[in-house]
Amino acid sequence: MAACDANEATPSMTMKIEGEATKRLKLYRADIDGNPLEIIAEFDSAAEVLEFRRRADWRYLVAIQRRFLTWDEFTRWEKGDH
Repeated sequence: MAACDANEATPSMTMKIEGEATKRLKLYRADIDGNPLEIIAEFDSAAEVLEFRRRADWRYLVAIQRRFLTWDEFTRWEKGDH
């Protein structure tokens, strides 16, 4: 087995991750039972989610690290009541 030079790149150092980094928060449209139908947008901050213009006749879910919150749960979470 040959010794590895400290300046030589190893396979793990040269691997590139394809695609864009995912955003922390995802906004989904939900059905009447609260099941996610489609992803609408992705955001980096809670403030961006709150600024998003929502339709009055749609139900929404916010996914935070694979956990779905209703809009009311999300607004309480954003205020720190979690």
